[in-house]
Amino acid sequence: MNSLDPRVDSSMQRETIIFSPYNKVQLIDILNSGVPLVFYPDVVFKGTVELCAEESARAEGKNARRAIFLLQTAGNIAIKTKCENVQPGHVMME
Repeated sequence: MNSLDPRVDSSMQRETIIFSPYNKVQLIDILNSGVPLVFYPDVVFKGTVELCAEESARAEGKNARRAIFLLQTAGNIAIKTKCENVQPGHVMME
């Protein structure tokens, strides 16, 4: 970016946006908003979303992407093990 022509840089009007890390409650809200879009009703056991959020909130960066990845991976493990529900134990298998 530093090697851009000043006219190009000016037209991009770039600015740095810094997102603060999410807390556990925010991560739970983010995951819960996506669960109905991705999973059939009642497939994700109670506690699974909370565990994904908790694990992500403990990790460096407190990243929503990490929480989503954990839930996705848990879902994939449930499929591979022919389990009809995504359970907290699947999160720990990641």
